[in-house]
Amino acid sequence: MSPIVLGIVAVIVIGLGVATWKAPRLTSVILWSLIATLFIGAAALDVLPGAFSEKALWLTLAVPLIWAGLQFWTYWEKRAWRVAAALLGVTAVCGTIVFFFEPVVG
Repeated sequence: MSPIVLGIVAVIVIGLGVATWKAPRLTSVILWSLIATLFIGAAALDVLPGAFSEKALWLTLAVPLIWAGLQFWTYWEKRAWRVAAALLGVTAVCGTIVFFFEPVVG
């Protein structure tokens, strides 16, 4: 990877870290809930059995519900940092699933 790309990634990561530090609830609603939802969908496509088209159809219907649920949970929870940490944890676990597991072909 080129130094320019690494520099851009570093600036983005530092910017997200600062934004989450300053306003964890706002960052969780706007960004982390979306990223966690996308990673949950990708991991579900990877792990769930069945034909890809059926999984994609059901996940297309479920993704808005998952995203809205995570947004509601962000404002429901009293501690903003608990939500931010949980969303980062869910994203990391689902990213690990996508990276290491072979897709189930059914």
